Amino acid sequence: MQPVTNLPPGSFFNNDIEAIYDIACKLPNSGLLVEIGSFVGRSASCWAQIFRQLGKKYRIYCLDTYHNSIDEIYRRSRNFEKYFRDNPKVMTMNNFEFIQYAVRDYPEIICVEFDLFKMSPKDLGITQIDCVFDDSLHSKQSIEKCFDDWYPIINSGGVYCGHDYDSNFPTVVNTVNRIAQTNDLTVHNKDSSVFYFLK
Repeated sequence: MQPVTNLPPGSFFNNDIEAIYDIACKLPNSGLLVEIGSFVGRSASCWAQIFRQLGKKYRIYCLDTYHNSIDEIYRRSRNFEKYFRDNPKVMTMNNFEFIQYAVRDYPEIICVEFDLFKMSPKDLGITQIDCVFDDSLHSKQSIEKCFDDWYPIINSGGVYCGHDYDSNFPTVVNTVNRIAQTNDLTVHNKDSSVFYFLK
């Protein structure tokens, strides 16, 4: 894997990037990935660069309410002062403007304002996908809703995956494990906070 570069801020680091590279290798050569909880586009930018490295053609839908204020974005991105220094215009943007600016070099990324609890794939006209990446609210209710809505429409050979499957987020771990047990799925996770199920 070649390094991914010029990423927007966020909590998605090298071990997570390596994990989604492994997932991307398992996916078909073209398709649709839906990311739920995109914040300002760090992980989406990683997916886009990885698919390009692999020569795979993917559209990437970035779904989020995009309700974070710039103060909240800055607070959650405190280790990325250089990004804010290099891109001072983002300090005057709202969350939706920020992610559109951050992923401007990836025409395959489509940002959509989306409320997980009020909307479903049908509202977006999506009936089939190849991969879902859940990095949304990390609550039992959000994880279950995301799985119930999106897993059934993943194509055979696709992947359902998510972030923050680690000891810092016990609700994520417990809920994912319970979903796996209930649905006779295997949780795959190795040396990162990314988990996945194979469809």
